[in-house]
Amino acid sequence: MTPIDMTTLQPLSAPVWFIFFFKILGFVLHCLLMNLWLVALPLALVLHWKGGQNARRWGSQLIRQMPIYISFGINFGIVPLLFIQLIYPQAFYPATILMAWHWFLIIFMLIPAYYGAYLYAYGVKRDPENVPAYRRAAGWISAFLFLAIGFFFVNALTLTAQPEMWKEIWLNKSFAGAALGIGSAVRDPVIWTRWGMMFGLAFGTTAVWTLIDRNFFQKAATDEYFAWSARFARICAFVGAVIFAVSAVAFTKTVSGVELPAWVNAWLTGPVLVLLGALALGKTRSGFLALVALVLQVVSLAVFACVRQWIQTAQLNDFLPVDKFQVATDFGPMFLFLGTFVVGVLVLAWMITVAIKAVK
Repeated sequence: MTPIDMTTLQPLSAPVWFIFFFKILGFVLHCLLMNLWLVALPLALVLHWKGGQNARRWGSQLIRQMPIYISFGINFGIVPLLFIQLIYPQAFYPATILMAWHWFLIIFMLIPAYYGAYLYAYGVKRDPENVPAYRRAAGWISAFLFLAIGFFFVNALTLTAQPEMWKEIWLNKSFAGAALGIGSAVRDPVIWTRWGMMFGLAFGTTAVWTLIDRNFFQKAATDEYFAWSARFARICAFVGAVIFAVSAVAFTKTVSGVELPAWVNAWLTGPVLVLLGALALGKTRSGFLALVALVLQVVSLAVFACVRQWIQTAQLNDFLPVDKFQVATDFGPMFLFLGTFVVGVLVLAWMITVAIKAVK
C-alpha cells in the first residue's frame, strides 16, 4: 500500500495521546458490558431454560439486568468508534466501504437485538418460571444478532489495520470500478484469533459479574446458591483464561505486517489474574473483595486494549505513521468534551450508588 503524504492531511484537532487515551478508555468501558452480551447472555438463556434451580436463578438475574447493560454498552461503544475515525479516517473509511453492506446491517440488527432482550427480560420479570416461547425466541434472536454484530466489528477493524488487503478485495468485489460493499476479511486467520481473544475476555467478565451480582445484589441468596456461584465463576474464569491464551498465541503467529516484541505477551497476565481472583475471592461475601475482582478484570481489558492499540499503530505505520501527524489543538471542542465526560461520569456514579442502595 502506497504511504499517504502526511503533509496533505488536515491537522488533528487534539494531541495523539489524548485521542489514544480516550479511545482505549471508551473501549474498556464498552468491552466490559459488551462481554456480557457475547457470552453471558447465551449462557443465561441456556441455564434459565434447562438449568437447575441455582442455574435458573443466575440466568434469570442476568437476563433481567441485560437491557441496562445493552443501553450503557452501546453508548460507551460510540467513544472508541468516534476516536478511531478521528485519527485513522484514511484507514477506517476504506475498510468499512469495502464491507459497506455488512456495516449498514449493524444498524438493522442492533434495533431488534435491543428490543429482543427487553422482550425476554420483561417475560422473566413477570414470571421467571413460565416464559412464553415467543419471548424465549426473542432472547435467542437477540443473542445471535449481538454475536453477528461483534463479528462485523472484528471484520471492520481487521480490514482497517491491514491496508494491503484492500486492493485484492476491491478487485474481486467490484463492478465497473465501484466497490460492491460485500468484501470481508474472513479468509485472514487473524480475524478468528481476534474473535477468540474476545471470547476469552468475555468469560472472565462473566465470572466477575457473577461475584459482583452475588455479593451486592443477592444478599439474601442461600448458601447453596453462594457455593454454586463460586464454582460457576471459577469455571468461567478458567475457560476464559484457556481460550484467551490459545487465541493469543495463535494471533501472534498469524498477524501480518508487524513483528511483535516479547512484551506483547503481557496481555496473558490479565485473564490469569482474573482466574486467580475468582479462585481466591469466590468463597467470600465481601463486597469490597468482589470489587477487587472487578478491578482485576478492568486491568485485564485495559492491558489488552493497550497492546491491541500498539499493534494497530504498528500495522498502519507504513501507511499512516502516527509520529508524522500534524496537530493543531482546538481547545474549545476538547474542553466541551471533557466537561461532558466529567458530568457523565458523575451521573453514572450516582446511578450506580442508587442501584446498590436500593438492593441493600
